[in-house]
Amino acid sequence: MTPPPPPTAPAPLRVVHIIDAAAGDETILACAAAASIPLADHTIILLADSAAEQHTRALGLLTPDRVNPAGPVTHRRLAALLRARLDAESRPTVLTAWSIPALALARRALGKRSLPRVAVLPVHQAPTPADAYALDEATILVLSTAVREAIAPAAAARRGSSPNLIRDNIRLAPPPVFTRSGPVPTSRESLRSALGLTPSDRVVSLLASPARHADALAMAFQLGLCFTIGHPLVGLLPRSAANLRQGLEFCREHGRRWNLLPVDLSLPELVAAADLCIAQSTDLAPSCGPTALSLAAAMGVPVAAHPSVLFGLGLIAPPPPALLAANSDRNALALPIISLAESSPEAAQLAHAQRAWCDHARAADAFRSTLAAIWAEVTNLPDHPHAPSHSARYATAVA
Repeated sequence: MTPPPPPTAPAPLRVVHIIDAAAGDETILACAAAASIPLADHTIILLADSAAEQHTRALGLLTPDRVNPAGPVTHRRLAALLRARLDAESRPTVLTAWSIPALALARRALGKRSLPRVAVLPVHQAPTPADAYALDEATILVLSTAVREAIAPAAAARRGSSPNLIRDNIRLAPPPVFTRSGPVPTSRESLRSALGLTPSDRVVSLLASPARHADALAMAFQLGLCFTIGHPLVGLLPRSAANLRQGLEFCREHGRRWNLLPVDLSLPELVAAADLCIAQSTDLAPSCGPTALSLAAAMGVPVAAHPSVLFGLGLIAPPPPALLAANSDRNALALPIISLAESSPEAAQLAHAQRAWCDHARAADAFRSTLAAIWAEVTNLPDHPHAPSHSARYATAVA
């Protein structure tokens, strides 16, 4: 008789993740990557309605606990759930929030209870005055220097320090890296067929997370310029993109010789359905963060981007490759789009750079190792390969 396998020792830590589905697909994908770190056992609490929960699960984030963020007693429901999860826990535990509003809600729910808190902010966000207090005493990890610049003044005001000092203490990490297929259960052919696209259509997807960061009117202008040079393209973008009505009207006024197609696809599905992707920059924020660029690189889909989308990423690690516009004028993005649509030498070079970047990023696994080191540090976990000494080495390497 075969003896039963020995019991598996529990992980040394418990990490409770609190994530708001409204933070966007990049944040959900990054949280899913973090929840695979073997240093800890992971509990995920999702702030979402039932429809958003299904979307989140499709992106690979299994969420046994959900709190509907609508209504005035959300923090009470969250407090009861946190008590149930924390009171039975004897291991060191760290709370990890994936947006500033989620961190603020968790802090209200915890009340006076002391618990190490980490805020992981994959995409651009600036705290409102009402939520800025949540950054007090939290360890902050960002995947973009643009996010660091956005939150440093508010965090400094709360802590009574200079913004420069706060910037120096906000941790930086490169984005997670993905498999070649990405988290997409549906094939490219099925996605395109369901949208009524033909094999001959050249499709451009707009990378945006959250989806409201997309500018439909700017995309309509960019595709119009491409058409005038002989490249009719179909643009896919989230249905909740900004200026959608104006963008569709612009296409209609020009006889729909190029067109925008608003869709209810996830970020990985937008990438899978596309021949190339674009990353915009507006006055408010880049349309996406580095996690979206990492996803496109892993799936082998080239990206044309405004240079400000990648601004400062080289301070963290080599950024995911993209073909850059000359400047951040909205029309300047047309030239790299055309270059990729023509399968130019630049497109071939970009494909090679994407493969090389992904190979290096997978070997380094810097996103997960950096976050694991932070968890070990804030819980004073001794004698662990991801303890503070590793964090210090990595911080020195990217400084």
